[in-house]
Amino acid sequence: QVPASWAWNLRASASDAMSYFGSGAAGAACARRGAMAVAGASSGPSALRPCAVSALALRRLSLGSPIARPSLLGPPAFGRAAWGAHRWNEKAWHHRRRLAAASFAILSGAAAAITAAKVPSRGRSSFLVCEAAPQDLASQAGGGCGNAEVEKAAASVVDLVVRDYRRSQAAVASTPLVVFVHGLDSWSGTWHGAATALAARGIPSLAVDLRGHGQSPMGDPADFGPAQLAADVRAALLREGGLRQGGPGRCIVLVGHSMGGKVVMRYAADYPEDLAALVIADMDCTCREYDAGYMNPGPAELELKRGFDRAFATWEECHRSLTSFGYDAKRVDGMRTEAVPRVFPSGSGGAVWSSINPYAQWLARRTVLSQDDAYASLQRIAATRACGRADLAVHVLVAGDAGTVCSWDALPGGIRDMEAVLPGLAVAAFPKSAHSIHNSDGEAFVQSIAEVVRLSS
Repeated sequence: QVPASWAWNLRASASDAMSYFGSGAAGAACARRGAMAVAGASSGPSALRPCAVSALALRRLSLGSPIARPSLLGPPAFGRAAWGAHRWNEKAWHHRRRLAAASFAILSGAAAAITAAKVPSRGRSSFLVCEAAPQDLASQAGGGCGNAEVEKAAASVVDLVVRDYRRSQAAVASTPLVVFVHGLDSWSGTWHGAATALAARGIPSLAVDLRGHGQSPMGDPADFGPAQLAADVRAALLREGGLRQGGPGRCIVLVGHSMGGKVVMRYAADYPEDLAALVIADMDCTCREYDAGYMNPGPAELELKRGFDRAFATWEECHRSLTSFGYDAKRVDGMRTEAVPRVFPSGSGGAVWSSINPYAQWLARRTVLSQDDAYASLQRIAATRACGRADLAVHVLVAGDAGTVCSWDALPGGIRDMEAVLPGLAVAAFPKSAHSIHNSDGEAFVQSIAEVVRLSS
């Protein structure tokens, strides 16, 4: 805790701000959002030696981070714990991870980490930044306690369709349960091969259809978003007996592919006590960009999307409808013939059901993939781990260069930036794999998940 008598030297220097955040109006805006309070290293208590946080880390905190935007955290967002920063060479990558570790430990109230960091000043002036007090951050980092958005989502859940790959109650009782969350334009059936292979090893799993996908209902489209999708998954686990209520809490290995990777990051941020481990399959934290016309359709086009019905009287009718929404004809044909078809017979007389829903696709792109919620969630996970609330392991699996949707170097939110935000993040590359690692390199994927389960047991 910083003594109330500590006299801060609040000096907003335009040149200093631009050196951290770049020149021009954008840099000035970032500097204002960063809310830097500048002071000399010698002005603080002797027990609190400033630790170093890179200029890149400061920029990251200013760009879309809930920590740097008080309105998202609620008052008092900037409070009583303090941490310092030195100017630093952004290219010194080996320093970034220990700097990020120190910064998040301090944000969670572990002030002792300042002295433990032992980062030399190299004779340069220090910058001290006011941040959230421990209790303020703890109330935001995980669990949903007092979080209105999480509480609202819990009250608005829909009953998800779940595929159950648990073969015996004995295995369920002794082994963490793997829970699979699919990506965009997909459904629970995409996990069938991996889940069956895990079951043969004695590892139980469940696979869910997210709302509006597969056979799960859409619910209120206004609710669609990361918090609601995560709450839906948790409600399904409670209904299926996947969470040990009243017993040891960390019983889930949660796996999300592509867009589902962003959903599971939100789940880990809101309900960290549920999880033994988190696996993000070929997804980073960058915000996807889409054509403005697609993201903001006119009333008539939006009504067409909203009126899409996944039940069709014939395959031909289904094919015409999906291609009219821009799906490639050959891709639609493949949805009917793949190992576990996304378009399959439903009832009699040639009727079919489409697990693909153009309206759900649009909602997912608009509220999940194009937003920075996953990046904010990753920071909350880091804070949750740093304050000791949960110690779940987090893994990222990256497909080969030809198939991956991940960026290694993008800022903010690329894979290397994720490593800096979350010290200890385990990244594994699958160089021969396409985007769906679980289908294109199934044996290696299953082996990876089995190892995560073993380490979590």
